[in-house]
Amino acid sequence: HSVLDVGCGTGRLFPVYRQAGVERVLGIDIASRALGIAKRLYPDFTTSHTRAERLETPEPFDAVVINRVPQHIDPLDLPDALDRISQAASKIIYVNEISESERADLRGAHYMFDHDYVSLMSARGWVLAEKAIMPGTQQTYLVFKQGPAFRRADVTTQRPGALTSLRRSL
Repeated sequence: HSVLDVGCGTGRLFPVYRQAGVERVLGIDIASRALGIAKRLYPDFTTSHTRAERLETPEPFDAVVINRVPQHIDPLDLPDALDRISQAASKIIYVNEISESERADLRGAHYMFDHDYVSLMSARGWVLAEKAIMPGTQQTYLVFKQGPAFRRADVTTQRPGALTSLRRSL
């Protein structure tokens, strides 16, 4: 089993992956300070200082975990990020959304964005398989699986944003 953890931060989910027997984990984040903590706490896990919209993976992961990250990605950059994330997953994509109360607090915020993940992922060939509230929180999680319209492209040979353009032309 393999997991790509987008927005891994300090590696707070790394023990969960270890306990679940995940063999290959790559944690990416844009916060170098958080990645330094992750590297110190979990030296046997691979991390990368990478933005989701610049993500390149040589082979897909069984699962991609996106824990409260897309709301921090500018809507202009989000298509490239989701293109690359959708290409990095071979089975499922798990998205942990912000809660309704957090969403209400976002009105007028310039650092967080509200996105329609179901529509965005559907446009990339993924279908919603599960949607529920995380126990003990008000946060919604979404699980997507590849649908019949999913097509894999070679993101490493595409220019940034090319996957968005490619999908529009299909």
